Amino acid sequence: MPSPWVLFLYGCALGLALSLVLIRVMGPLGWLDHPNEARKTHKRSTAVTGGVTLWLVLMIGTHFKWLAYDLHPMDWVALHAMAVMGIVDDRFHVSARYKALVGLVVAGFIATHGWMTLGAHVNEVHFIGLPIPGT
Repeated sequence: MPSPWVLFLYGCALGLALSLVLIRVMGPLGWLDHPNEARKTHKRSTAVTGGVTLWLVLMIGTHFKWLAYDLHPMDWVALHAMAVMGIVDDRFHVSARYKALVGLVVAGFIATHGWMTLGAHVNEVHFIGLPIPGT
């Protein structure tokens, strides 16, 4: 496996290349963030490709073993669910309520998976120094 610095450079180069391609492809398809909303600070329409680029770099890097992520398949499902939610939001401007609901469901999914995986190895859980009943 290459050194961490080489892997870092792979990731940067891949991210830059994907960004340039995605901006050219997704912009004309209408995947744009317009500056007419109160929270926007940019002056002209901008292609929304950052999240897709990061997701693709993660998938490509994992496929070619550049990244040593040893995630459980359920964790990958959660990661993809959040990525798809981001993509759907970029295209259709989903309400914050629905984005929060999806995030809450995915967080519950991850927490449940963690509890099922690690629960057998944890005898007692403390929060701010106090034991949590039922653990």
